[in-house]
Amino acid sequence: MRIWPFTRNRNVSRVSALVRSEVEERFPAEHVGTVVAELEQLEGAINPRGYDDPYGRDRIQLAVLLYARGDLHRLRSAIETARVDWRDLLVGCGLANNDWPDVLSRAGFRVPQP
Repeated sequence: MRIWPFTRNRNVSRVSALVRSEVEERFPAEHVGTVVAELEQLEGAINPRGYDDPYGRDRIQLAVLLYARGDLHRLRSAIETARVDWRDLLVGCGLANNDWPDVLSRAGFRVPQP
């Protein structure tokens, strides 16, 4: 069997350690696996061509968590918004502008660092 060099490793999580720690802090332990799995399913919607923000994936996933406020129904609503247009989610959560790290920090979230 030939393995192509560009084949995606399906075992690599599309949720960073920072985002996972925020999930663990904001959702009950029994929901953490579900939340992480749903965030991982967003990959196609949050990897737009031409989007050059190095924190793009974390920023959008953190916007989902910010909107959700620990509630699975709100999480799914935020994920659906991101699937339609991730920019609407960022605007709705106040994370569309250059001050998005400050907005996250004021909301009690850790911010991705370079």
